[in-house]
Amino acid sequence: MNWKAVFLLLICFGFFSPVSAQWQDSVALPQGMAEDWEESLLYYATEGYEEVEEAEWQAALEDALENPQNINALDEHYLKQVLRLTAYQYYHLCRYVDLYGAIQSYAEVAAVEGFSTEWVLQYQPYFTVGKPVVKSSFSWKRLPKGKGTLLVRSGQVLEKQAAYQGENPAYEGNPMQLLVKCSYRCGDFLRLGWTAEKDAGESFFRKSNRQGFDYNGFYLSYQGKGFVRQLLLGNYQLHFGQGIAMAMGFQLQSSDPESAGKSNFIKAHTSAGESQFLQGAACRLQLFPNGSLSLFASMQRTDAAMNLSDTGSLAERLAHTGYHRTISERAKEKALRQLMCGAYGECRYRSFCAGSGVYLLSFAAPIQQQSGLYNLFAFHGSDLVNYSADYQWNLKKILFFGELAMDSRAAMACCNGLVVHADDRLDISLLWQCKSKAFQSVSALLQSASGYSNVHSLSLKAKFLVGRQGVALLTWDECRYPWLKYAVESPSRSSALYARWDGKTGGSLQYSLLYQWKRAATNQSDLHLRGIAYPQIHRGLLRLTCQPQERWHCKVQLDFRCLQPEGASVQKGLALTQYLIWKGEKVQLTTGYSLFDAENQSVALYVSEPDLSGAASSVCYSGRGMHAVLLCSWKPCRGICFYAKYSRTRYADRQSIGSGATLIEGNHKSYVKLQMVWKF
Repeated sequence: MNWKAVFLLLICFGFFSPVSAQWQDSVALPQGMAEDWEESLLYYATEGYEEVEEAEWQAALEDALENPQNINALDEHYLKQVLRLTAYQYYHLCRYVDLYGAIQSYAEVAAVEGFSTEWVLQYQPYFTVGKPVVKSSFSWKRLPKGKGTLLVRSGQVLEKQAAYQGENPAYEGNPMQLLVKCSYRCGDFLRLGWTAEKDAGESFFRKSNRQGFDYNGFYLSYQGKGFVRQLLLGNYQLHFGQGIAMAMGFQLQSSDPESAGKSNFIKAHTSAGESQFLQGAACRLQLFPNGSLSLFASMQRTDAAMNLSDTGSLAERLAHTGYHRTISERAKEKALRQLMCGAYGECRYRSFCAGSGVYLLSFAAPIQQQSGLYNLFAFHGSDLVNYSADYQWNLKKILFFGELAMDSRAAMACCNGLVVHADDRLDISLLWQCKSKAFQSVSALLQSASGYSNVHSLSLKAKFLVGRQGVALLTWDECRYPWLKYAVESPSRSSALYARWDGKTGGSLQYSLLYQWKRAATNQSDLHLRGIAYPQIHRGLLRLTCQPQERWHCKVQLDFRCLQPEGASVQKGLALTQYLIWKGEKVQLTTGYSLFDAENQSVALYVSEPDLSGAASSVCYSGRGMHAVLLCSWKPCRGICFYAKYSRTRYADRQSIGSGATLIEGNHKSYVKLQMVWKF
């Protein structure tokens, strides 16, 4: 590759943009959002999602810090996804602006029903007030005045892994991971970008990847005020209603009862995740003042394990990892063509809104799932259609919401719930879901998430304000599974309790206490009998954060996990983590270490750790050892920042790490990341 030509091209691209962007440091999340972010990160890590998907949400917050929108613009997607406004808050904000005009001060925001002074202080950096500036129409003369961002990131495990050794290594590429993201933004109406990634073990400008990167993604987004409100070309994600039929991408998990309610959006897929997105075109049309219609069409090739039969080609299963390192993985690469199209219409009348959608998914070859009794009702065939209808109704201090979905095999799924804003200090929500064992969601087939069918659940959430400085969150989930699941050879049930208390003292000390209990079914067998057991899992967390001085931040966290199997000894895991952050004018340093002792993988502890700008990572602690991390950022001049991260895990109970292709001979594993961000 001619690197000089690429570098000169990027330099020229920067000079044609006369406006330089102000640099913003890492996102400082408000308390509550920070806890929800870490819990969501750990949840998706245990579910096997890629880190880049989780980092996409964080990148949206960083963009909001640099380009805060006016709260009077009433942009529903921005207010609900970034500012995390509840349906109750959004309704009263729209009503207030309609009755009294634009909000002129932050103090006036606190006077709106559903808002508070504490909320304004936490989210003030993410929005502005005052009369919104009327957006001018699109003009080619405004394009050179936009803002661009170039991000280049690389990472690598320093120890030699088994897949890269020998005369015929298992992986055809080198162990370096490379990510390049280039984006351009012109006001609020035009955005475009390119994302490219090479995973560790994949070739680069050689062998199977002679074109360079293994993944290339493009997007072009336009937002207007006329008939065409939104237009997206390239890679994008969708979410309509409660998400039963259509939900893609990272969703922030929250125990806050007010987080319930419908959410409709079409957004660009800006991360390097190689699944959970569509490729084609999508638009949102404003048919009349209170009604809109969203249309989309997608045609792309997806990874799948193909097999030849007497009747032709069959797809045994879809692959969602995005890895193309070995011969078997490369054989699955873009082996199956998929088409998807659909429409979603929404209508609003005062405090009531309703929507309905139809989504069609078609594969070029039929999908034949693996044999097994638990897969009896899994999707088989080449075509799937989903129909859905949802509603949301604000009745004074009560929010009613729900969705009903049906697939082409007449299998049903539905959810209904309510949120009661009983008092300024108490919120309660109730959610009931019923998903048939045969129901199949079109969006579920395109991503690695599970739990979209074969479940009847009831969830109760409550939020209490304790004094002026504390918030208590309580969640109880009760689930029934009428059919078999993977590794559970019988109809089963599960119960879960989640309790968290976030607070702060009169000084700079903030604390968070968490307790989680879960009882779920699993197979149990001995020499003569096979049955179902219900082990109990207990998880506890204590987190303390403080700012003793203006430039110093400190965080201490204690994680505990306990597994109580039926008729067996208790298994435990414990981890102590501490981070120290120093912020200078041009340099920021973060140091941290963890001591952990987990008996086995069943009580492994997932702990999130600081990462580079626009990245997110969590560490899995299993066994006994220590983990250390050092993160440094340096801003030599305006618009340019360099990052470096080094982490090392040393085990005291083993002499090798991993297995198979990822085997490392030794008791330590090190990882280094380098990144450059240029904003011009």
